[in-house]
Amino acid sequence: MRVISTIKQMRSNLALHYRSLSLVMRSAITA
Repeated sequence: MRVISTIKQMRSNLALHYRSLSLVMRSAITA
């Protein structure tokens, strides 16, 4: 099924966004 692949892609994208967001938040807090 194609749904599983799309879900995996969404999860990977979410992880990337979360990582970048955490980095931005950390830099903002330290700044």
